[in-house]
Amino acid sequence: MEIKKYDELQAYIEMFKKQKIDLLIIMSRGGLGKTSLLKNTMGKDDYVYINTHSTPLRTFQMLYEKRDCPVIFDDIEHILKNQTFVSLLKTLSDTSDMKNLHYNTTSKAIGNIPEIFSTMSNVCILVNEFSVRNATLAPLIDRGHYIEFNPTKEEILKKIEEISKSQNMPLTEKCVLDFVKENASMIEKLSIRTYIKAQQLYNYDQTKWKEWFMQEIGFDEKAIDYIKLKELYNTDEERLEHYKWSRATYFRVKSEVEK
Repeated sequence: MEIKKYDELQAYIEMFKKQKIDLLIIMSRGGLGKTSLLKNTMGKDDYVYINTHSTPLRTFQMLYEKRDCPVIFDDIEHILKNQTFVSLLKTLSDTSDMKNLHYNTTSKAIGNIPEIFSTMSNVCILVNEFSVRNATLAPLIDRGHYIEFNPTKEEILKKIEEISKSQNMPLTEKCVLDFVKENASMIEKLSIRTYIKAQQLYNYDQTKWKEWFMQEIGFDEKAIDYIKLKELYNTDEERLEHYKWSRATYFRVKSEVEK
């Protein structure tokens, strides 16, 4: 199922938090804030968060220490490369009420934790548009609530504004948000990270940040020139006097930028 709004995605995360669903799989491209939304929604409640920094043994220990709590698998690309992780993931993703986890090891690092224990944990798996193609995930996707999160640019901008307000952004930095909003139509893969990059460049150099930002996200040189002239001059005729390309190119680029 495709979801386009952050509020709708949060509703599913709330269901996961309250353990009303056994398996939730959320797929989106990077930079849209699904991990932050999930962590913020979970709050201070007990849950297990597993990502690229977790080892299989440490994960098993956490699953025992917080058995019956919700479990989140993030950075699934790394996890799917490890057969021990895959075994834990498949067992936990079973939709039966009780799951029996096994970890066979001779390592003393396991401590006093038993090699077999039962848990009623439910699972949320965060995946990107690349890892979702992994054959290991196919039966899990069929088994759980599978969400494709694909927000519109308007929805992403709304979320960016919420973030900027929560950060008590100084008025001097408002120009960053305004610039991203004004040129959102030109940004192919707008995300929360896009805004963060712009902020970082602005904080480093308030005179050059716009040009660096436009180059970094792939703006055409002709569009960059137009946007720079737009800020310096009020009329098309004034801008055309300084535009490096033809009059026809100027108006074509203008129509693309202003759409």
